Amino acid sequence: MSEVKLEIPMENLLRLPNKAEYRAKNGQANATVKIRNDTVFVDAACDSLQIMCDYYESKYNQYKNNYDELRNMQTETSEKRSNPIKTVFISFFVGVVIGVLLTIIVIFKLKIK
Repeated sequence: MSEVKLEIPMENLLRLPNKAEYRAKNGQANATVKIRNDTVFVDAACDSLQIMCDYYESKYNQYKNNYDELRNMQTETSEKRSNPIKTVFISFFVGVVIGVLLTIIVIFKLKIK
């Protein structure tokens, strides 16, 4: 693990010329301290940390895209699927109608003979 520390006395920081800056580097970690007008800027970075952030960000995007695809597939599937209660009622109604028609046909056939 790379780690860098900068310990700067306040009087040295205040005497720092306008375009000058303090830098420190240790392995993949680096830090920069500079003063612009009355503001102190501290920049720090670590290459291995950036690589890990990029890796996890790409994994996050991959999982998010996969999740969105699955959610869309599930929505499309549920929209295509009919309501089972509606199907039961329609089937029951069709069965009753066919039963009534067959009963009428059988009664008329028996009366005719």
